[in-house]
Amino acid sequence: MIFVAMLAIAVAVPAAGQECQYVGVLDPCRVELQILNVGENGIVNAISLDQEEAAGQEPYGFAFATVPDFAASYSFVAQGGLLRIVDIWKSEPVKSIDLASELDLPSLTLTRLHAPEPVDFNIVRYPLYATGTQEGEPWLWILDQEKLLGKPVGWSSALLASVPLSAGYEDSSGIGIDVAVGGTTVLGGIQEAYVSALHWVDGSYGLQIYRVVVYSDYSVSVDLDPWNDEGVPFSGSAILTNGLDFDGGGTMPFGVFQTTGVVKDLSSGADACTLPGDPNDVTVWGPAPEEMDHSHFLFVTSSSPEGVGRLLGYPAGQCPDGTPASLEISYAGHPRALASSSDTSISPWIYVADREGKILAVQVAIWATVDGDRVDPIEVLEIPVSGGCPWEVAIQEPFSCLEVKPDPNPVPLDCDGEDADDPRCRPTHVDP
Repeated sequence: MIFVAMLAIAVAVPAAGQECQYVGVLDPCRVELQILNVGENGIVNAISLDQEEAAGQEPYGFAFATVPDFAASYSFVAQGGLLRIVDIWKSEPVKSIDLASELDLPSLTLTRLHAPEPVDFNIVRYPLYATGTQEGEPWLWILDQEKLLGKPVGWSSALLASVPLSAGYEDSSGIGIDVAVGGTTVLGGIQEAYVSALHWVDGSYGLQIYRVVVYSDYSVSVDLDPWNDEGVPFSGSAILTNGLDFDGGGTMPFGVFQTTGVVKDLSSGADACTLPGDPNDVTVWGPAPEEMDHSHFLFVTSSSPEGVGRLLGYPAGQCPDGTPASLEISYAGHPRALASSSDTSISPWIYVADREGKILAVQVAIWATVDGDRVDPIEVLEIPVSGGCPWEVAIQEPFSCLEVKPDPNPVPLDCDGEDADDPRCRPTHVDP
């Protein structure tokens, strides 16, 4: 029965050339962004992030653009105080934006990015959520992708909203770690997000996960639900990785609490069990087809000081307990982040960025049988990165490989000056 189901999955995959989907892996040791094809073994391009303007600043956040015409090849990298605009087929970024000076955001350091679906702020906007620290305090910024990718009249228009993450704390210091964005809320907001932050409290760090509601007038509310304050000094093995994710419907948020070893439903505080090792990132699969017993599955990376890496999969509200509906793959390494190629496909690829110089890719089958739901590995790839320490990973939405994507060229060319040798300045040049 398993063989027949897997054969059906294989037949259902589109033929080569019909659909493209890329993976971006950020590597602070090699100071580069690595690009891969989903489901293929090997890196197809590497973009250097080690330019003079970024000297000494390590890249930690990455997101693919979601603006039409840009989404096929453009992305964003958070690198210290810089936001880098990257064409994934170039050898280096096409633009570097110093947010601290351009947007008057003093002492800013970016850590993570999330580019969600467009939002109607009385006009359709393509937001880019960013978190990190500003003057030593955890902070959230919401930026306009179109303004960042194009050439805005004034940089101030690129900043839609910003807010400190300090509910319940006075003179708070710390850093924002991750951000995940969902859909509309019952509270009247047009978008809901959760942001994890480490606060320095009483001589040690503590983890809090903030609920952020964004309204159509760009105002923002920030709350800390009692169950989303871990309440103990942080002692995990991956201090800057406490991941978050929403399900494909944008209504069910989950977050990792590394010290207590659980993944919680952030909307209610419900969790399943204590996980092995130090869980550090989560991706949510679902909602599932109606014939399945469970509506959502969680995939979680877990690390340990001893160097045991794990990829865990299990139904939300339950445990990776060895039953057919759960998955555990153990290996030598220190996973730091993961992403899924789809929230609803029955055969998604799960990509893991591992600090020990490798990228792990696992394709799984999630399906219903007469005996209940199953999660089975189909294929496992281990992609080495010589001298690297992969840290962050993101997967873009799939698109037609044959679809013509005009190059929006967000950086004006100086054909009479420094760009005189660029092929695009030649009258006979035709974009491939």
